[in-house]
Amino acid sequence: MSSLEARINAACIRVATWDGHWEAVSVELIQKPNIDRLRRVMIQFTSELQALRLPSAPVHPIIVREEPDRPPPRLDRDIERGRASVVGRVRDHKFVARGHNTLRGAAGGTRLNAELLVAKKMIQ
Repeated sequence: MSSLEARINAACIRVATWDGHWEAVSVELIQKPNIDRLRRVMIQFTSELQALRLPSAPVHPIIVREEPDRPPPRLDRDIERGRASVVGRVRDHKFVARGHNTLRGAAGGTRLNAELLVAKKMIQ
């Protein structure tokens, strides 16, 4: 596993909509990022959750949208059964991310953690 030396500033924005939070994220990197590479890294990201093929884990945990108005409050909320984070408006070292607060958040996160513990034989 590699590590990343970075400073991250994020703000979660609760909007009056069904099932979702937006995050406005700014990442300070040692070198100025290449936007295409930054998008590619997010698109190709996987973790142990995908390697274990857990039932609640999205196949693609991060979906990057190119359209300038993405991610909107409701349109992208059910991508990957509501379990992926949708990223858009990638500019320089800033982007907007949207997540489903129940399927990816509290309830879905708890279920995914339980699946991981079972897969690692830490609980039955």
